[in-house]
Amino acid sequence: MKKIVSVLLCAAMIFSMSVYSSAVDIKLEISADNIGHDVSDTLYGLFLEDISYAVEGGLCANLAANDSFEYPSNSMCAWRTKGVAAEIAEETPMNENNTKYLKVTGSGSVTNIGYVEYYDYMSYTMNEEKRNTPDMGFKAGEKYTASVYFKNIDFDGDVYMYLDSESNGEKVKADISDCGEWSKVTVELISKAAEDGAFTVEFDGQGTILMDFVSLIPQSSHGYGSSEWKYTSLRSDLYKVIEDLHPRFIRFPGGCFVEGDSFDNIYNWKNSIGPIEERKQNYNLWQDLYSGREYNNSYEIGYHEYLQLCDDLGAEPVPVFSAGVLCQGRVNPYQSIKPGTEEWNVLVQDILDFVEYCNGGTDTYWGQKRAENGHPEAFDLKYIAIGNENWGDIYWDNFAVIKEAVNEAYPELQIITTSGAWLEGDEFDYAWEKVNTLYPDTIVDEHYYTSGGYLFDNNDRYDSYDRNGGKVFLGEYAATADGVGTMNTKCNLWAAIEEASFMTGLERNSDIVVMASYAPAFAKLNAQCWTINGTWFDSQSVASSPSYYVQMLNSNNLGTKLINTEYDRDGIYQVATVDEEKEIIYVKIVNASGIAKVIDIDTEGFGKINDADAQILSSYTKRACNTVGNMTTVPYEKELSPKNDGLLFTAAGYSVNVIRISYGEGTTENIYHLPEMPETNTYFTPAIQTIIDFFSNLINQIKSIFNIA
Repeated sequence: MKKIVSVLLCAAMIFSMSVYSSAVDIKLEISADNIGHDVSDTLYGLFLEDISYAVEGGLCANLAANDSFEYPSNSMCAWRTKGVAAEIAEETPMNENNTKYLKVTGSGSVTNIGYVEYYDYMSYTMNEEKRNTPDMGFKAGEKYTASVYFKNIDFDGDVYMYLDSESNGEKVKADISDCGEWSKVTVELISKAAEDGAFTVEFDGQGTILMDFVSLIPQSSHGYGSSEWKYTSLRSDLYKVIEDLHPRFIRFPGGCFVEGDSFDNIYNWKNSIGPIEERKQNYNLWQDLYSGREYNNSYEIGYHEYLQLCDDLGAEPVPVFSAGVLCQGRVNPYQSIKPGTEEWNVLVQDILDFVEYCNGGTDTYWGQKRAENGHPEAFDLKYIAIGNENWGDIYWDNFAVIKEAVNEAYPELQIITTSGAWLEGDEFDYAWEKVNTLYPDTIVDEHYYTSGGYLFDNNDRYDSYDRNGGKVFLGEYAATADGVGTMNTKCNLWAAIEEASFMTGLERNSDIVVMASYAPAFAKLNAQCWTINGTWFDSQSVASSPSYYVQMLNSNNLGTKLINTEYDRDGIYQVATVDEEKEIIYVKIVNASGIAKVIDIDTEGFGKINDADAQILSSYTKRACNTVGNMTTVPYEKELSPKNDGLLFTAAGYSVNVIRISYGEGTTENIYHLPEMPETNTYFTPAIQTIIDFFSNLINQIKSIFNIA
């Protein structure tokens, strides 16, 4: 063991000398005389769209895909039969919203393989073996509630349900004695091992029986069994990913997903509430039938569940509604529902009804519906977003009418509009001209996915925005590291550092930028619709990217007022905020250079410094990335040794650093601390990083003694 430590120390010394030999001293003054504007209390949030199976097949706890045979492209998607005669039928459906079901005759089995992977690893190359491999992630010792709606025509025999995997297979008999009409039959199943598998319903007898609405729910899922989560529960590890962000708001359910690519495909919130079996399903905008990626929406997580999620997390709900304009990036950009038509009146009334659903008392029609669905208290909705990435007069004409109707009925609501699909250009400028001339009381939703170092180069983007015009909601953004490998390596530390550098500008301008959310949030591994994503997951595990951890560090470490500071050069980006009530100073330092920088943080006017620590995300290489089964880069904490009026801090090359300094009666013990981090597979774990930091400080002290630059 001593030999290993010695080798590590030698390696650390060699590495630290090579990396830190060009350290630069930086003076950063944090003065109580320079406290500026308030920081938006809704600055950092989450955008949650059902893309890349983020919700359907992800956050939604139900492991059964195509649970009611409603996929319009393939009604038997995710289903396999053996022995029985099985066909899709529609003669005696459960209800008018869901007309298809499976008609089963004879002995044999019907198996659901779950939400499968489609592609070769981190590519878009279709893999037929994967798409036919069961991919329900069973956990050892987990209890599952399995349910199926049956209608017995003349079946005489027994029905069994079981987890179908290598270690499982124990059959549990289902009681179908009262299934003369459609009836829900439930059994409890327990997994013996952590492994992937399928869910099988076995028929032993003769005759015909109908089945519909199949579910397999882990009992450990978030909300399971609670009155608030009456119809749906959430995959617990993905809920934890959201919870750890501490989002101040959640924007949902899209995105392009809201707009639709046809008038029948526009998201209708009323189809997404109430009992699951009564929700009207539709195809997902992100399906790709050309390449074989099938994707439907059961709406098992609908607007009510999004609202409940916000309620559980203490986040402001930011629902997005169609402005009657179809997704302009996919179809003819001039297709819309026209004001004055019957369809238009329904669209506007639906928005007004939703506000009543959220905020109305139980003496109102929609307030009573909310109570029936598990939430008698109002959700206290404050924001409504109209449209997504829309542009041109076709949008602005519609927006004007919707805004007027909402303002008249609910003047207290904050309306969010959009600047289109670009970060600059004629349509972008036209949108801001409209806002600042006609709608300065709105918040403008900007979206941009950048490359080529745009976020590095435009840290000052919002410095010159009109403070008397509309506010900014950066609803979707992410950086792509150009020329760096496959999809998982694009979700790397370098992209996260670029985003972190830009976020210092967001905090500096948080009087104008009132909301910001990275996107997309989730993607199922090898089933993705987007190249870069905050958190990847498969059937068993999750892997959050460095970009996710940057969001987590910033969201959980934010003061209430800006401290005006100056120093953004030599690859260093910084911002400081203070929470005067907690008496905590937050200094965020992003080192985009590959060389450590020694920073002398001098605090003035805050009195004696009590203690200090840092939360750090770093690696020896900017290409560092995380993926399922191979986590390399996660944040860690370290205590610092402050002076009476500040501290000396070494920001490692390629690092994001959040320094927390307490003064007065404050203490860093009582503020946010990192949750348990996943184990990492890297040569530079936090322990070894501590050794590197030790030698770095030692070298810098030697330099100081001998006056070496």
